[in-house]
Amino acid sequence: MKKSLLLFIFVIILIVPFLKAADTPQTPSIPSTSLTEINPDTGLPKSLEQFQKIGNNLSDAEKRKEFLEQDWTKLFAENKFLSPILFYTNKVFTIFNPLWNIIFGVEFSWSWFFILSLSLWVFLIIIIYNPLRLSISTLISVISSIIISSALGFFKVISWTVTQLTSLLSNIWFTLGFLILLIIISMFYMQLFKNMKEKQEKSEEQFNRQKLKRDVKIADRFSKAISG
Repeated sequence: MKKSLLLFIFVIILIVPFLKAADTPQTPSIPSTSLTEINPDTGLPKSLEQFQKIGNNLSDAEKRKEFLEQDWTKLFAENKFLSPILFYTNKVFTIFNPLWNIIFGVEFSWSWFFILSLSLWVFLIIIIYNPLRLSISTLISVISSIIISSALGFFKVISWTVTQLTSLLSNIWFTLGFLILLIIISMFYMQLFKNMKEKQEKSEEQFNRQKLKRDVKIADRFSKAISG
């Protein structure tokens, strides 16, 4: 009962920050200044400069988003080697777009956006699966972790998170670095819970041995008492 409660609290703690963040829109605001206030260095109204600055920021954000959503199939259309591979695999995987929409919240494309969505989905499965495996069966842990991760994808939490990463992942090196970081964290996390699982199994094995010894002693005493 205590383990089930702890697992429930863990899942809630994992999900709630994402849901809260998803419900909090962030839009740039223009600071309130006098329309007639002039910047002596440029000779332009300060309100106009601030508006232009915000416009430039939005333009940069759009460029970063475009980088993540760029379809590699079109990008390498003239490449003799990559073009057919990307084209035909794209044809195959887009057949499952209803499934991708359910579990990721986005349709398939050979883009960083989809790759990151897939990576976050797998990462969430690993994060949820390992603590579950300490108290329930492997099969139920796998099914439960897939369902919870897919639910986060269905409610657009995964796609929202990837969209928010556009301010950080502005080029291929940052994006690759982020993926490598996810892999390192996942490996460390899995190893941590693997060690915990091994300790738990050793503890249970030791307990069973002690219990067996007690049962043998009790049986031996009982047989001696009967034999007189």
